[in-house]
Amino acid sequence: MSAWKKVVLWGVSLILAVMFVLQGGAKLISTDYMDSMFITFGYGDAKWVQYLIGTIEVVGGIALLIPRLRAQAAMLLGVTLILLMFDVLRRVGLPIPGPIREIVLPAILSVLALGLLTWFSF
Repeated sequence: MSAWKKVVLWGVSLILAVMFVLQGGAKLISTDYMDSMFITFGYGDAKWVQYLIGTIEVVGGIALLIPRLRAQAAMLLGVTLILLMFDVLRRVGLPIPGPIREIVLPAILSVLALGLLTWFSF
């Protein structure tokens, strides 16, 4: 793999890792904003969903920095957040609430990262 591909791969991985660790950490420490966001999404007092998603985001974010686990972590994060997005849409319906954009963007970035990771591995 050429040097520029490695730089881009590490750059994308680092940006996504920081984003997911920060978002997941906020869910794990149960900030007021995250609590209200999950209530808006229709989960009510089901804190376990918030902790599960937060744990997946933190572990997946850290795994993005480990070259052997990078593609699997991107796939785990992408699939998890896409499934969560569909569940929120099913629960809340349209119009899409403002906080859902915080799920859509990471999901799209994860899928793009997975595509980049797959492309760079050839």
